[in-house]
Amino acid sequence: MKKEYPHEQYIIFDYFILDLKNKQIQPYWKELKDSFPNTIGTIKDIKIENDKDNKNILIKSDDSDEVDIIITLDKNNRIITYKNNKVENISHSFLSKNHSLTSIELPNARSIGRSFLTFNHSLTSIELPNVESIGDSFFCKNNSLISIELPNARSIGDNFLEDNHSLTSIELPNVESIGDDFLCFNNSLTSIELPNARSIGDYFLSNNNSLTSIELPNARSIGFGFCFSCRNIETANIPLKPELEERLKGHGKHL
Repeated sequence: MKKEYPHEQYIIFDYFILDLKNKQIQPYWKELKDSFPNTIGTIKDIKIENDKDNKNILIKSDDSDEVDIIITLDKNNRIITYKNNKVENISHSFLSKNHSLTSIELPNARSIGRSFLTFNHSLTSIELPNVESIGDSFFCKNNSLISIELPNARSIGDNFLEDNHSLTSIELPNVESIGDDFLCFNNSLTSIELPNARSIGDYFLSNNNSLTSIELPNARSIGFGFCFSCRNIETANIPLKPELEERLKGHGKHL
């Protein structure tokens, strides 16, 4: 039997339920594992504002006197923007089944678990200025993001930004450790500079046919399949150059 959710008490959005009376957000299906509700924390106050076709959910969390979380829904009650000024640690599968989010701001997030926004197709703006560690399958299969800056990221798991065909610019000035399948199957990125990367996993940047320039001045270990099927590489600054020449033979123009 389908449970009824009176509109005066509940808002059903995406695959979550907001209980306005008890000030709680939970998954629509109990068995669903998604860390989004955990990023909200204890809700002190909720306010709903209508903005043309959209709806803003304004949340004061814990002991805050100001709105620190804003969730914007479209006319179909799908999450399209999310801003959270307080959350520091994000666990696994955060909004991994959401397809409509276009913008996210998490200014104080320090760590992100596995499957963050995997299968999101709409995101064009992401702000994670303080994130330091990122788990596997971060933001895979997105075809809308053009640029990303992660100035404080130090470690990145497997399948980072895999199958993101529109990405043309990436800034990772402090990353040191990178897992397998980093930025595979990207068709738009032409150059990449990772000045502090030391450890790099398998199939780094494989199948990136627009890539012409690579800067890895401090790389110390690089896994199998480095730049596999990257056929337009013109320049590469890599201290392991003699070891990599054989692997890259036939893929780049000259190294």
